[in-house]
Amino acid sequence: MTSAEAGRRRWKVLGALGSLAVIAAAAVITPVGEHIVSAFFKPEGRLEAVDLLVQNPHSPVNGEPIPATLDIRAHNTGEARVIAKRVNVQVEDVLRLKSCDTQGEFPVTGKYEIRLPPDAKPGDSFSHSLEQQIGKDEADRFTLRLQHQVNEGIETVEPTFYRLLVSVEATGDASTVLFGTAIVGLPRLPNNAEGAYLWDVDYQSGKSNIDWMKPAMRDRVRSCMQANSKALAAFLAKPGARSTEVEGIQATLR
Repeated sequence: MTSAEAGRRRWKVLGALGSLAVIAAAAVITPVGEHIVSAFFKPEGRLEAVDLLVQNPHSPVNGEPIPATLDIRAHNTGEARVIAKRVNVQVEDVLRLKSCDTQGEFPVTGKYEIRLPPDAKPGDSFSHSLEQQIGKDEADRFTLRLQHQVNEGIETVEPTFYRLLVSVEATGDASTVLFGTAIVGLPRLPNNAEGAYLWDVDYQSGKSNIDWMKPAMRDRVRSCMQANSKALAAFLAKPGARSTEVEGIQATLR
């Protein structure tokens, strides 16, 4: 390249930079300039997590299990509309309670819009497509129901707790937004009215008892219930959004 060609190339680069500087200056001064800049620098939306709430009510005794629900709340803090395309839940931890009294097992009575199979394990991921459009500076809220899958040949499913990492895939500046961890119990929360599961304040105080059992069975069932309570207390000590019903169970464990 000759010195003359190099000089012309430098002038072209300087000219282009000068044009961008003029456009930026015009944007500060005039609405027309703002329109010109927007043509060069396309605005983007940005989805941000606001809150993650959990609904996990007790199911009727011996009735149909009520699904858990994640209440996901978001805000678009960017300058353009974003589309939430998919919600993901990843299993971080699992605790399956034992049925300490065989009479406490319950049937799976229906089919559900499932997200988690009963044998889900840490590291497993499940997702569901979304069609949420969120405008500039708009807030949004959507729910995701969670329940166990009904597998052929499985007649009973013990209460199982999950810690789930929840995220949403969206367009815009932040492609994947982490909403946090949720703790749910499926297919229903443990209830001693349906069987011997947890050693709680009622059993500790003598308000409830298993004295009617034969001594050998009574010792086995008590040991099993106490082991369940110890394991669940450790599980629920970990951080994660949870329902008031799960908080209630946590407070009564002994």
